[in-house]
Amino acid sequence: MLSVNLILVLQKKVIEARELQINHDIMKKEWLISGLFIISLAGLLWSRAVLSVSMGLWLVFALWHFRNWASGWRNNALLIWGMTPVILGLLGVWQSPLAGAAWDHILTLATYPVVALSITSIASIEPRIFRTLSYCWIVAALLAVLYPLGWYVVNSTAALERYSSGQTLPVFMDNDHVRFSIFLSAAALLAWLNRHTQKWLLPACIFLLISIIFLSARTGWVIVLMMGMIITIHTLFSKQHFKKGFLMMACLLAICIVTWFLFPTVQHKIGYSLYDWHQYTPGKYDPTLSDNARYAINKSAWHAIQSGDQNTGWANIPATLNNHFKQLYPSYTTGFGWPFNQWLFWWIGSGWWGMLLFSIWLFFPAYIGIRQKNIGIICWTLAIAASCFVEANLGYQYGVWLHCWGLLIWKLVPLKAG
Repeated sequence: MLSVNLILVLQKKVIEARELQINHDIMKKEWLISGLFIISLAGLLWSRAVLSVSMGLWLVFALWHFRNWASGWRNNALLIWGMTPVILGLLGVWQSPLAGAAWDHILTLATYPVVALSITSIASIEPRIFRTLSYCWIVAALLAVLYPLGWYVVNSTAALERYSSGQTLPVFMDNDHVRFSIFLSAAALLAWLNRHTQKWLLPACIFLLISIIFLSARTGWVIVLMMGMIITIHTLFSKQHFKKGFLMMACLLAICIVTWFLFPTVQHKIGYSLYDWHQYTPGKYDPTLSDNARYAINKSAWHAIQSGDQNTGWANIPATLNNHFKQLYPSYTTGFGWPFNQWLFWWIGSGWWGMLLFSIWLFFPAYIGIRQKNIGIICWTLAIAASCFVEANLGYQYGVWLHCWGLLIWKLVPLKAG
């Protein structure tokens, strides 16, 4: 009897030792994964070179853990989704296969499979690590937003003058205020979806939302408003939270009204936008006006499509766009080599079928989100799609990074909007 008890005790000790070793190994990998993600965030905010290097490190990480995804990739919808952009990108390469610009675009799209493989590898190690990564994103956003807010405090008069002329406050990410506002919007959504796990996340979410409103990048406004409406509608259709959803809708409307009176940056930004729109004259091009330039470039892109000048390949988009721009505005020149719309970009570069396949690929995660009742993935997919109407966001390194990392993290973390 004594020997049997001794054997049971020894077995228990062995099991505990194994569990302790497994937890220790997971903790070491969590530090490694978090460190890699922090390097990526640092590169996103301060250095394209570091961001590119970090993607190389993620590729090494994914290949090192290839056993974690190699066998079950056929049943992993988002892993296949992450691989698809590179394949679709080839539709715009064959026209000029020796042109470096075409392969540069493929290299940008290669971020998707790298992130998809990395995320799948992380999920097989310990899915809870994704929550740590979301905290890293939120903290990075909170630190990054202090720079433009501090600049405003020190240079408030100059800041309002900038807004009155269509400019915004200086920000990190090479002063790319569009992508920076998307970065903050992602952090705000992550903070909202994680708010029940840590007490500091709800105040962080509110602070980030106020910052996005104050910075007055219209892309950020649209994304936050769209995500807020999606979450509100989702809450309204929940029988248990109908009253809460109605209250959220009232708050959303009140915030839109109150911000006009509280934030001078909002007043100046809207004032400039109205001025910009009133300056439009058919046949006239004014590159000093933001929306005027966007309209003229997109009109030139649509003129190219209507003229049958499509499926030209990525490398030939600038020449095609400039050619039709000269036809519409013969007295003017432009330095823009891409339309301010992701669908026009794909249509000219890869034809209507390429644009259609791109659209299916872009909205597919929202379909997955609806099936899995994952409000986070729905919000992010539609928010990115909305931003692509006024910017070719997924043609930029920053835009692609924000899209795929945000989307895949929310897919694999069991987050629910309250």
